[in-house]
Amino acid sequence: MVSHPSPFCDLRKPTIDALAQALNTLHLSCITDLSDVDLAYDKFLTITTHLINSNIPLRTVTISDNTPTYITPLVKSLLRIRNKQLRRSKTTYAHSLSVKIGKLIAETREKQLSQVSHKDIKKLWSSVRSSTSQRKSASSTTRPTFISEDLVNYFTDIAILIQLMTKPSLII
Repeated sequence: MVSHPSPFCDLRKPTIDALAQALNTLHLSCITDLSDVDLAYDKFLTITTHLINSNIPLRTVTISDNTPTYITPLVKSLLRIRNKQLRRSKTTYAHSLSVKIGKLIAETREKQLSQVSHKDIKKLWSSVRSSTSQRKSASSTTRPTFISEDLVNYFTDIAILIQLMTKPSLII
């Protein structure tokens, strides 16, 4: 299992709205007053980069090879926040995060499945299985906690006990 850090930008509507509001309040006179186009462009890029970095957070989560494809870095980050809120007994906020996470997972699955060609049935079903089924763990190949012989032995013992209790002459 290989894990690697995965940086991502939170591009949900609230962060994009915050960036748009910051851009709306920007006074462009410091850029338009410059006579050199190259300096104006450099100044514009500097200001825009600063606004993007200050309004859209860059986060990092660790994604392993075992992580399902529908668990995006944003979903994993929100799952961490939700779990933290649950540990703090803030269930209403955690529930609202769960609803958002469910919608994000549904959108991701829909997007992934829409990119699969319906002409290749084998690839279509393999992508459906990979996005919906759980991975089989090593414990599924181990011996179950009881087998049919254990069940037969249990009921045989009960039958013998009942027979001994109903016919006391068989007790030695």
